[in-house]
Amino acid sequence: MATTDGGRTLVGSNDSDFAIDGVSNTAPPYALHTKILPNRRQDDGEYLAVDTTRLPAATSTATVTTVR
Repeated sequence: MATTDGGRTLVGSNDSDFAIDGVSNTAPPYALHTKILPNRRQDDGEYLAVDTTRLPAATSTATVTTVR
């Protein structure tokens, strides 16, 4: 999670594969295989930007407990 404008926009990322989905060969030196999306474009990162000025004014808090 990051912001560059004092919290007005929150940017989050959960793309931990670095656009790589495996190796291209079976012997060293290994060559990395680029991850290709279903639309045949190269995966180049994923993020979500949330403009907090457009969020609803009402907020709420909840507590979740687990039962073991």
